[in-house]
Amino acid sequence: KDHRKLCDPLQNKCNSSGVTGSLLVAPEGINGTISGSRQGIDNVIKYIKTLPGCSNIEHKESVASLPPFPRMKVKIKKESILYLDKKNQFKFEDKQNIDSSSIAIAIRSFLSLGFKISENQIQKALDSFSIKGRCEVISEDPYILLDVCHNLSALEKLKKALLKKIEGKKTAAIFASSKNSYDLISPLKEIIDCWHFPRCKERRLINPEQFLASVNNESIGSYGESLEVTYKKIKNKNEFDAIIIYGSFYLVGEFLESNLV
Repeated sequence: KDHRKLCDPLQNKCNSSGVTGSLLVAPEGINGTISGSRQGIDNVIKYIKTLPGCSNIEHKESVASLPPFPRMKVKIKKESILYLDKKNQFKFEDKQNIDSSSIAIAIRSFLSLGFKISENQIQKALDSFSIKGRCEVISEDPYILLDVCHNLSALEKLKKALLKKIEGKKTAAIFASSKNSYDLISPLKEIIDCWHFPRCKERRLINPEQFLASVNNESIGSYGESLEVTYKKIKNKNEFDAIIIYGSFYLVGEFLESNLV
């Protein structure tokens, strides 16, 4: 059945029962953590067990002196973010969208059910899925790659990927960050021909002008303009074989939301 139809009634039941927390509703079932009074929790668990496929659902309980969650959210998921396969191995499904809170809730839920999950299993599972905007190629001609990398480890992986793909190509980079710009720019200076530093909507990002000292003046294409204007200028010049958009979740998120490609 359509699991999306379960979301609003479940949210209403949690609200009327005074329960807070987060529940993920997917075709495979319901996953999450909630808190509330004894009666409130019982009401919600009883209601969940009336839902299709949930009659034998298991749950674990712990006691807290203060409410751990400020509000209640019931979210729809296209599929569970992790599962146990036929060999009882802990795995993630390959995902387009995933966030750290979902991972934490899912792992905590499995642990509360008594499953023994090692750090090695978790790492293998994390390596098995993709994040939208993480080394994501969205066009081959011209070659356009998005990467939310915002630390040196992620930058090294990005560099290795680029060296295989853009050798001999004239490449432009669109960069924004909330961190030390030199550390994130310097490793790619040898393979980027032209740098662009847009002014994104997210104000927590560093002012574009502060990046200019990290690159040679002759390699600066633009700075301080909106992301949309920056990208369209690069495209209209039609002189670059590759465009790399990287440095921040905010930058990549804004680019994807703008539907520029």
